[in-house]
Amino acid sequence: MEVDELDVPRITVGQKVKFYFDALPNFEVTGRVSSLPYEGKVTSEGIAVIDAELMIDNPAPEIIPGYFFSAQIVVNDVEKVLVLDEDAIMKRNGEPTVLVYSQDGGQPVPRTVKTASFGDGKVKVLSGLAEGDTVISFNEMPSIAAQSIKREEVKEGRSLIEMLGLPTGPPRARRPSGGGK
Repeated sequence: MEVDELDVPRITVGQKVKFYFDALPNFEVTGRVSSLPYEGKVTSEGIAVIDAELMIDNPAPEIIPGYFFSAQIVVNDVEKVLVLDEDAIMKRNGEPTVLVYSQDGGQPVPRTVKTASFGDGKVKVLSGLAEGDTVISFNEMPSIAAQSIKREEVKEGRSLIEMLGLPTGPPRARRPSGGGK
């Protein structure tokens, strides 16, 4: 299969490949990249390509040699992730923490989370939250509240809401959103 030179850096031997056959509509077979040449070529249209060798390890009996096919080399499998605004994260005892509203609508409670950068002011939630949890996003609170969070540490016996002197009703809350990249 010809692979455009712009895509070559993203291709490796062993990578998953999905095959689609003209003669077999709605039939998909999975294979792999078995070999990549050390030298490219230029097509009659003037495009630089390499001829990647693709392999189907256990071909189905429906596939007859000579069938026309198209193939898609899988560069990234789609991953479902929880994404949250960076502004919802605060440090508590040195740990990244969010304030989560309870199901019964009571006061938010701190919950430790593990996150990774996701770009554009977002973080990927690795653990500590589930889809549907509602957390406070501090970018929607008064700026004095955000400044107070940085200066004061959360102390036992006082909720963060009490420390900041905020009303006990929920500010605009955010739910982590599912997404992928």
